[in-house]
Amino acid sequence: MAGAAKKVVKSERAMNNASHSVEGPVVAIIQARMGSSRLPGKSMAEIEGRPMLWHVIQRVKRAALVDRVVVATSNALADGVIEKMCVQLDIPCYRGSETDVLDRYYQAARAEKATQVVRITADCPLIDPEVIDRVVRRFQRGDVDYASNCMVRSYPDGLDTEICSFAALERAWQEGDKPSEREHVTPYLRSGKFRTANIENDTASSGRHHRWTVDEAADLEFVRAVYKAFRGRKVFGMKEIVDLLDKHPEIQKINAEIISNTGYYKSLLDEARAGGSPPLTMGRSPVILAEGAGCRVRDVDGNEYIDYTQSNVLEGERTPETPAALARIEANGRLLQEGLNTMMKRAGLQDRIVCVGNPARSTIRFLDEDGNDSFPTRGLFMQECMKRGVLVRDTHNLTTAHDPVAIEETLRVYAGVAKTLARWLREPHPEDHLATKMIQPAFGAR
Repeated sequence: MAGAAKKVVKSERAMNNASHSVEGPVVAIIQARMGSSRLPGKSMAEIEGRPMLWHVIQRVKRAALVDRVVVATSNALADGVIEKMCVQLDIPCYRGSETDVLDRYYQAARAEKATQVVRITADCPLIDPEVIDRVVRRFQRGDVDYASNCMVRSYPDGLDTEICSFAALERAWQEGDKPSEREHVTPYLRSGKFRTANIENDTASSGRHHRWTVDEAADLEFVRAVYKAFRGRKVFGMKEIVDLLDKHPEIQKINAEIISNTGYYKSLLDEARAGGSPPLTMGRSPVILAEGAGCRVRDVDGNEYIDYTQSNVLEGERTPETPAALARIEANGRLLQEGLNTMMKRAGLQDRIVCVGNPARSTIRFLDEDGNDSFPTRGLFMQECMKRGVLVRDTHNLTTAHDPVAIEETLRVYAGVAKTLARWLREPHPEDHLATKMIQPAFGAR
């Protein structure tokens, strides 16, 4: 675990400014296990006569810039079947902690003497070698510590490719201590402490929501339908699959309603603490804002917030609303919308707080037990978000200035607010937790 590791010697500034070496082996590590809670045994689920993990391995091996492919699984007894298959395929297999996947990755990368570590998950049987190469090629410019195509999603969910230097992975292994950072491997690398790059899809499919990963039974049905359509064809990638779905939209509908990243949202909620957040510096905040840049603003007392109320005004020189920019806004909005709804559902508040509408400008509805608009619920939500550094009313006013770090911070805030309100809204008088007296507005919002 991170607590047992040696302390980091290199300073954060040095890590952020130094160019990493792009020499040495590029090792793709595929994480796989049998113990999925939503779809047990999915790594070995049959697709056209072969296990799903077999398909992932073969597709990753076709990436021109990947030198070696290895599998990292857990020490759980059930995962012995994964190791057995790797032996048959002459693929190195490393086994480690079932829950501390970051440690599993680090140990595998260290054993392989990797200098560039590619992260692939075994639930992506449609992973595209050309996409992998594109992400690796961007990383190998040498000016970032981490690169991926999923910080701002423009590729189909299921083509996720991440790469980092071994030095960055080691630092994350040493410093990352949140359960979500250990289980999901790369959140610490995306926390603003490293130089990062996001690779965007510049094809016609950019901005369209495709789900090609396998978490649920419907996902597996979808992937099987895609493979069946290409039966007898060894090589097919993103372009061919998009063309197939254009011609056969009924295939895409198979799993279109499933929400992505639910496991990560669960981790955020599990590690969040219930209870009112300590107040910020006392004063006139947040009524009077002193300055702002991008999506971040400061009040007269120096408190900083991520702003979803008027960022489009404070952004200054507004980014042109090109198709690519609009796609980024919608992708980030989808993360907020689906993340908020997932965490509220897990907290038992799906009938009290719900985010609806277009992800780019979604609306948050606050309801009482009878389904009517609830001003106390709205006030508590705004208050607790504000105390944790997020300004939001009942809409997400997103711009291109809302970067992945801001979205990640907001999701963590929503997790804490969900856990807190789950307790307060069960009380007879939850409005007692409001810092100021609630008044009924004279006019409703249009």
